[in-house]
Amino acid sequence: MFIEVSFSLSNKTKAELFKLKPKFGFNGFGEAVYYRTYSRKKPNSDQETWVDGVIRVTEGIMEIRKQHYLNHHLEWDQYYWQLYARGMSLAIFKMEWLPPGRGLQFMGTDNVRQRGSAFLFNCGFVTTKDLIKAATWMFDMLMCGVGVGFDMEWNGYTITPDKKDTFHFVVDDSREGWVESLKVLLEAYIPHMSSNRLILNHRTGKFPIFNYNHLRPKGALLKTTGGQSSGPGPLMKLHKQIEIYLDAYNQYQRSKKNAYKQYKSSGQIWSGGGALIEPLEYKDMKPILPKEYERVVEMPKKMKIERRKYSQESLTILYGKEGFSALKKIGEEFGVTDRSSRKLIVEILRAQEERQRKG
Repeated sequence: MFIEVSFSLSNKTKAELFKLKPKFGFNGFGEAVYYRTYSRKKPNSDQETWVDGVIRVTEGIMEIRKQHYLNHHLEWDQYYWQLYARGMSLAIFKMEWLPPGRGLQFMGTDNVRQRGSAFLFNCGFVTTKDLIKAATWMFDMLMCGVGVGFDMEWNGYTITPDKKDTFHFVVDDSREGWVESLKVLLEAYIPHMSSNRLILNHRTGKFPIFNYNHLRPKGALLKTTGGQSSGPGPLMKLHKQIEIYLDAYNQYQRSKKNAYKQYKSSGQIWSGGGALIEPLEYKDMKPILPKEYERVVEMPKKMKIERRKYSQESLTILYGKEGFSALKKIGEEFGVTDRSSRKLIVEILRAQEERQRKG
């Protein structure tokens, strides 16, 4: 539990908010976006209104502030912070300022109280020195909706698991259960790293047999984040893709080691500079990857390309923002040129119409 205190706006402030009428922008589009993305289900299964969302967000912010004060033994003035929260809630309601989208969606929920602030973050970063820690943390953050960047520090060390030496692993029906299943699979192939030392545990080299029976079916309600469950299908696909890729990677390693031994015995200079394994690229592994993996990672050869459609208005705006060079580049796409921006726009639209007519 990260937030152990509560904060509630006064009834007077709530009554004041409920008397107001929200003014969404963009001719109702703003309101549609709010209800589509940020409004949550209330405990009684009703959908939050804008007022409900403002109250939830304001109380959530003040709960974090109050927890901070108590953690650091600071004096909490309830009267002062009620006045502060009133001004904040009115400003949010009138959209004089707004928290980020993830703040609108998750602030003031049990996700933050029980699991911390991950649901409020837009992005993060992780080093891959310990690939298992990096991959599992990234998997967890991605399921919280956080975009994650990473470096290329992994040393590339793997082992080949004995697929006859198996153990059963029941995947728990939770985000943490999915993360643990990824960790278990990666530990079959990859040692942990600590202070530049490889660390093997009791599962390293043993192959897991996953039991997905406890996972909720596709379409079931997700109480934590809202929305519907994807079912076990995507996780099963992830496990299979990783298994296929790491098996192919290990085969690639063995081929490199054998090539190194042959070069060493022949007395020739090893092109890899003495390294057993050179940096791996997909094009190098492609000949040894099974077709099942190629279907996953390669784009279809025959794909209909949706061409962008230009209008006089969009081309005029583009000219105003990026100048004549942007128009010239589009003109080259259609095989037309002109020194006059006005004439070039006309020629582009004419060529576009001709292309559409020919299909």
